[in-house]
Amino acid sequence: MKKILLTLVCCLMSLTAFAQIKSIEIMADYRAGIIGPKGDPGIGVGLTWELAENFDVVPRFHWYLDNDATKFNAEIDFHYNFTEISGNFYLYPIVGGGLYHFFSDEHNRIKALANLGGGIGYPLNDHFNLFGEIKYQIIAGETSVSGTYISAGLSYCF
Repeated sequence: MKKILLTLVCCLMSLTAFAQIKSIEIMADYRAGIIGPKGDPGIGVGLTWELAENFDVVPRFHWYLDNDATKFNAEIDFHYNFTEISGNFYLYPIVGGGLYHFFSDEHNRIKALANLGGGIGYPLNDHFNLFGEIKYQIIAGETSVSGTYISAGLSYCF
């Protein structure tokens, strides 16, 4: 597991040499019970790096509020922004991966995860964007927590 975490950190550090930070994000998350487990609310933070025109890499950290356990995700998603949408809206598909951590009195697990989904964004002005995302998150060996994940947030653009 240490090798996976070290690899993710090295990938994240190497991205800064080839990209520029586009925005900082703050979001509210909800692991929905639509497809998968009962929901958990959470909060998240992230950065968006623009690798090429309309192609972004987005590392994020999500912490889920649960009275019985500590749950969090560290993930890296890739977005391709489709800007030819009516008005100022833009759509983007999401593909990514990361780590899921679950810690309670009885368990301490770290598992790999994969994200598949999509998002929509709306620029409020030159510096702020609203966005919403829906993802299906697959967590290795954890069918009880794999499921639909919804987030909405605000990003500050540079």
